[in-house]
Amino acid sequence: MTEKNTRAGRAFFINSIWAVGARISINSLGAISIIFLARILTPDDYGIVAQAVMIIGVLEMMTALGLETALIVNQKATKEHYDTVWTLHVLQGLMISLCLAALAGPASIYFREPQLEMIIYCYALLSFVEGFDNVGVVDFRKDLKFNLEFRYVLYCKLISFVVTLIAAYYLRSYWALIIGVATNTLTRIILSYVMSPYRPSFCLNKWRDLFHFSKWMMMHEMTTAFTWEVDSFILARFSNARMLGTYVVASELAETPTVELGTSVARAASPSLSKLNDNHDDLKSLYQKSLAMLVLIGAPAGVGINVLAQELSDLVLGDKWQAAIPFIEIIAIVSIFSLFTTISISALISSGRIKVLAFLSLTRLIVRSTILALGFYYFGVYGLVVATLVASIIYIMISLCTQRYYNLISFREIFGLCWRCITSTVIMYFSLLPIQDSLDKLGYGDLFDLVVITLAGIVIYSISLLIIWIVIGKKDGPEKEIVSFLKNR
Repeated sequence: MTEKNTRAGRAFFINSIWAVGARISINSLGAISIIFLARILTPDDYGIVAQAVMIIGVLEMMTALGLETALIVNQKATKEHYDTVWTLHVLQGLMISLCLAALAGPASIYFREPQLEMIIYCYALLSFVEGFDNVGVVDFRKDLKFNLEFRYVLYCKLISFVVTLIAAYYLRSYWALIIGVATNTLTRIILSYVMSPYRPSFCLNKWRDLFHFSKWMMMHEMTTAFTWEVDSFILARFSNARMLGTYVVASELAETPTVELGTSVARAASPSLSKLNDNHDDLKSLYQKSLAMLVLIGAPAGVGINVLAQELSDLVLGDKWQAAIPFIEIIAIVSIFSLFTTISISALISSGRIKVLAFLSLTRLIVRSTILALGFYYFGVYGLVVATLVASIIYIMISLCTQRYYNLISFREIFGLCWRCITSTVIMYFSLLPIQDSLDKLGYGDLFDLVVITLAGIVIYSISLLIIWIVIGKKDGPEKEIVSFLKNR
């Protein structure tokens, strides 16, 4: 391993710890928000807003160029590059705003929701305003200043959190969610100029340089948009707002811990991987470290959510959300497979395989759309949820075969990286089931059960992982990194 790889690996590990800790802190606000909002609002409220968000998400992804990623990957980006990115963001916001305004009426008719039209008009205005966000904040990640990014995200989250709860308490309607989004957008724009010294100006001089990188990123972003909205589209069109709202909230509750952890590690890894793009062996080594760290944290988190689905639904959401329990159980497992996808995107981009990533994303869209449509057609809503798991497994196999071809990782290396974490997760799962049954008989309540099972899961997983690692001779891996980090602290 080269000295450059060692420095990048050390920076990645420290940044991963920081990023994960920051995300846990921020997501604790999200968890509290879900608890209060789910008690005040109804599945119908979430369903109506989810229909608008689905349309907006597709438009945003369809027009996304991956320009921030281009700035991170390009270590020699000039002010003109930054100004061009900012200008294109403004134009993108204007385009999305006009499209939303034109789609507001037809969308409300298509989804049979008259309230949807005004909601989309509000989002159209916010989309235009959002385009003026200061692109200078991308340097927080590019320069590995994750403490600044943490503060930036935390302040936005905290302010919108307070405003949303107050609005929900007084309005008791879906407008509270929209007010919260508006607050977050305005706060983010203001803070982006307060916290970053960069001051953008209108410029399009470097659009050719950026487009050379971004044309394949645009295809990736566009197909990804459709991929993740397939399930919402099917439910919005062929089910009802209540079922869509239940599914959206269940997904948020089940995915957030695992997906956010994966996103945190991927964001921490991306700048470090980009600095190694001239050395394939070093990049491959760091990518595999990143993947091992993801599985170490994400696998037990997803399985833990699966075990605690009943307690989480009862305690966090309440009686009116009982239909969300089977959704939470399955989606929590699906979120584990998303870990592989999240970090592989960063690796493919950093290794210059943007075109490969674009075609992989197109493959994922085709696989997911086909399987989800069949699942819903034959087995209804629950068939659709199970189909998300099947589609994830199939795509992961395709993605790993592709990565093996480009010498990023092999199946043998995957097994070597993950078997200890997977084994410990399985031990944790089967140990928690009898504990859960015993607690149900004691009847101390959902909060007590949740705390005891969570602590038991952490202890069982950590001890089993540590024992396996010691038995095999304390080999290199995330366990060794964590033990070394704790000793140094």
